[in-house]
Amino acid sequence: IYVLEDEINVLTYILRILEKISYVQVVGTAASVEIGLLEIPIRKPDVILCDIQLRDKLSFQIFQELSAENYQIIFMTAYSHYAIQALNLGAIAYLLKPIDPEELKHSLQKALLKKEEFSIKQNQINVLLGQVKEGQTMDKLVIKNQASMQVISICQIVYCEGNKGYTSFHL
Repeated sequence: IYVLEDEINVLTYILRILEKISYVQVVGTAASVEIGLLEIPIRKPDVILCDIQLRDKLSFQIFQELSAENYQIIFMTAYSHYAIQALNLGAIAYLLKPIDPEELKHSLQKALLKKEEFSIKQNQINVLLGQVKEGQTMDKLVIKNQASMQVISICQIVYCEGNKGYTSFHL
Protein backbone atom coordinates (compact mmCIF):
# COMPACT_ATOMS: atom_id res chain seq x y z
CA ILE A 1 0.00 0.00 0.00
CA TYR A 2 1.23 3.49 -0.82
CA VAL A 3 -0.49 6.40 0.95
CA LEU A 4 -0.75 9.89 -0.54
CA GLU A 5 -1.94 12.23 2.22
CA ASP A 6 -0.74 15.73 3.12
CA GLU A 7 -2.46 16.14 6.50
CA ILE A 8 -0.20 14.55 9.13
CA ASN A 9 -3.02 13.78 11.58
CA VAL A 10 -5.06 12.03 8.85
CA LEU A 11 -1.96 10.15 7.67
CA THR A 12 -1.27 8.98 11.24
CA TYR A 13 -4.90 7.84 11.60
CA ILE A 14 -4.77 5.90 8.30
CA LEU A 15 -1.45 4.27 9.20
CA ARG A 16 -2.87 3.14 12.57
CA ILE A 17 -5.78 1.49 10.79
CA LEU A 18 -3.47 -0.18 8.26
CA GLU A 19 -1.08 -1.58 10.86
CA LYS A 20 -3.99 -3.52 12.38
CA ILE A 21 -4.67 -5.30 9.07
CA SER A 22 -2.41 -8.35 8.91
CA TYR A 23 -2.32 -8.74 5.13
CA VAL A 24 -1.35 -5.11 4.47
CA GLN A 25 2.15 -3.71 4.14
CA VAL A 26 2.73 0.03 3.70
CA VAL A 27 5.57 0.56 1.21
CA GLY A 28 5.60 4.35 1.34
CA THR A 29 3.86 7.63 1.95
CA ALA A 30 3.98 11.06 0.33
CA ALA A 31 2.37 14.44 0.91
CA SER A 32 2.72 15.70 -2.66
CA VAL A 33 2.17 14.67 -6.25
CA GLU A 34 5.82 15.43 -7.02
CA ILE A 35 7.13 12.91 -4.46
CA GLY A 36 4.45 10.36 -5.36
CA LEU A 37 5.50 10.49 -9.03
CA LEU A 38 9.08 9.72 -8.01
CA GLU A 39 8.38 6.96 -5.48
CA ILE A 40 5.38 5.03 -6.81
CA PRO A 41 7.17 3.55 -9.87
CA ILE A 42 10.07 2.47 -7.63
CA ARG A 43 8.01 1.03 -4.76
CA LYS A 44 5.46 -0.66 -7.06
CA PRO A 45 2.49 -0.79 -4.66
CA ASP A 46 -0.51 -2.99 -5.40
CA VAL A 47 -2.85 -0.39 -3.91
CA ILE A 48 -2.64 3.39 -3.66
CA LEU A 49 -4.69 5.20 -1.03
CA CYS A 50 -4.81 8.83 -1.99
CA ASP A 51 -6.25 12.07 -0.85
CA ILE A 52 -7.35 14.05 -3.87
CA GLN A 53 -6.28 17.55 -2.89
CA LEU A 54 -2.60 17.47 -1.95
CA ARG A 55 -0.24 20.35 -1.14
CA ASP A 56 1.02 20.90 -4.64
CA LYS A 57 -1.67 19.53 -6.99
CA LEU A 58 -4.63 17.20 -7.33
CA SER A 59 -3.59 13.55 -7.06
CA PHE A 60 -5.40 12.84 -10.35
CA GLN A 61 -2.32 14.29 -12.06
CA ILE A 62 -0.24 11.32 -10.89
CA PHE A 63 -2.44 9.02 -12.94
CA GLN A 64 -2.11 11.19 -16.02
CA GLU A 65 1.63 10.42 -15.94
CA LEU A 66 1.53 6.91 -14.45
CA SER A 67 -1.11 4.72 -16.02
CA ALA A 68 -4.02 4.22 -13.60
CA GLU A 69 -4.54 0.68 -14.98
CA ASN A 70 -1.33 -0.43 -13.25
CA TYR A 71 -2.70 0.27 -9.77
CA GLN A 72 -5.71 -0.38 -7.57
CA ILE A 73 -6.72 3.10 -6.41
CA ILE A 74 -8.78 4.08 -3.38
CA PHE A 75 -9.50 7.78 -3.08
CA MET A 76 -10.02 9.39 0.34
CA THR A 77 -11.28 12.94 0.45
CA ALA A 78 -13.50 15.44 2.19
CA TYR A 79 -14.94 16.53 -1.15
CA SER A 80 -17.72 14.60 -2.85
CA HIS A 81 -17.56 16.60 -6.10
CA TYR A 82 -14.52 14.64 -7.37
CA ALA A 83 -16.35 11.29 -7.30
CA ILE A 84 -17.12 11.04 -11.02
CA GLN A 85 -13.56 11.89 -12.00
CA ALA A 86 -12.24 9.29 -9.54
CA LEU A 87 -14.57 6.58 -10.79
CA ASN A 88 -13.67 7.40 -14.40
CA LEU A 89 -10.07 6.61 -13.47
CA GLY A 90 -11.23 3.16 -12.38
CA ALA A 91 -11.01 3.74 -8.64
CA ILE A 92 -11.91 0.78 -6.44
CA ALA A 93 -13.51 3.08 -3.88
CA TYR A 94 -14.19 6.70 -3.05
CA LEU A 95 -14.17 7.19 0.72
CA LEU A 96 -15.28 10.40 2.37
CA LYS A 97 -13.39 11.71 5.39
CA PRO A 98 -13.50 10.99 8.24
CA ILE A 99 -12.51 7.51 7.09
CA ASP A 100 -14.47 4.63 8.58
CA PRO A 101 -11.98 1.81 9.39
CA GLU A 102 -14.41 -0.92 8.27
CA GLU A 103 -15.08 0.82 4.94
CA LEU A 104 -11.35 1.15 4.37
CA LYS A 105 -10.78 -2.52 5.22
CA HIS A 106 -13.59 -3.59 2.87
CA SER A 107 -12.17 -1.40 0.07
CA LEU A 108 -8.70 -2.90 0.57
CA GLN A 109 -10.11 -6.43 0.39
CA LYS A 110 -11.90 -5.52 -2.82
CA ALA A 111 -8.71 -4.00 -4.29
CA LEU A 112 -6.55 -6.99 -3.40
CA LEU A 113 -9.15 -9.42 -4.76
CA LYS A 114 -9.23 -7.52 -8.04
CA LYS A 115 -5.41 -7.61 -8.17
CA GLU A 116 -5.48 -11.38 -7.55
CA GLU A 117 -8.08 -11.91 -10.29
CA PHE A 118 -5.89 -9.92 -12.68
CA SER A 119 -2.89 -12.10 -11.81
CA ILE A 120 -4.91 -15.28 -12.45
CA LYS A 121 -6.07 -13.96 -15.83
CA GLN A 122 -2.52 -12.97 -16.71
CA ASN A 123 -1.39 -16.50 -15.84
CA GLN A 124 -4.09 -17.93 -18.08
CA ILE A 125 -2.97 -15.72 -20.95
CA ASN A 126 0.64 -16.80 -20.47
CA VAL A 127 -0.36 -20.49 -20.47
CA LEU A 128 -2.41 -19.97 -23.62
CA LEU A 129 0.39 -18.08 -25.37
CA GLY A 130 2.78 -20.87 -24.45
CA GLN A 131 0.39 -23.37 -26.01
CA VAL A 132 -0.32 -21.49 -29.22
CA LYS A 133 3.20 -21.53 -30.61
CA GLU A 134 3.28 -22.72 -34.20
CA GLY A 135 3.05 -26.48 -34.55
CA GLN A 136 2.47 -27.10 -30.84
CA THR A 137 -0.61 -28.92 -29.58
CA MET A 138 -2.46 -27.91 -26.45
CA ASP A 139 -1.77 -30.12 -23.45
CA LYS A 140 -3.20 -27.94 -20.67
CA LEU A 141 -6.56 -26.41 -19.92
CA VAL A 142 -7.66 -23.70 -17.49
CA ILE A 143 -10.78 -24.71 -15.55
CA LYS A 144 -12.80 -22.37 -13.37
CA ASN A 145 -15.08 -23.49 -10.55
CA GLN A 146 -17.04 -21.44 -8.02
CA ALA A 147 -14.01 -20.78 -5.82
CA SER A 148 -10.95 -20.71 -8.06
CA MET A 149 -9.25 -21.47 -11.34
CA GLN A 150 -6.71 -24.17 -11.98
CA VAL A 151 -4.53 -25.34 -14.83
CA ILE A 152 -4.84 -29.06 -15.53
CA SER A 153 -3.18 -31.37 -17.99
CA ILE A 154 -5.60 -32.54 -20.69
CA CYS A 155 -4.42 -36.12 -20.18
CA GLN A 156 -5.86 -35.97 -16.63
CA ILE A 157 -9.42 -35.63 -17.98
CA VAL A 158 -11.27 -38.96 -17.92
CA TYR A 159 -14.50 -37.55 -19.34
CA CYS A 160 -16.64 -34.38 -19.53
CA GLU A 161 -20.32 -34.12 -18.72
CA GLY A 162 -22.61 -31.30 -19.88
CA ASN A 163 -25.45 -30.11 -17.66
CA LYS A 164 -27.57 -26.93 -18.14
CA GLY A 165 -24.85 -24.75 -19.64
CA TYR A 166 -22.06 -26.10 -17.45
CA THR A 167 -19.44 -28.74 -18.09
CA SER A 168 -18.20 -31.04 -15.34
CA PHE A 169 -14.68 -32.36 -15.80
CA HIS A 170 -14.01 -35.75 -14.24
CA LEU A 171 -10.35 -36.35 -13.57
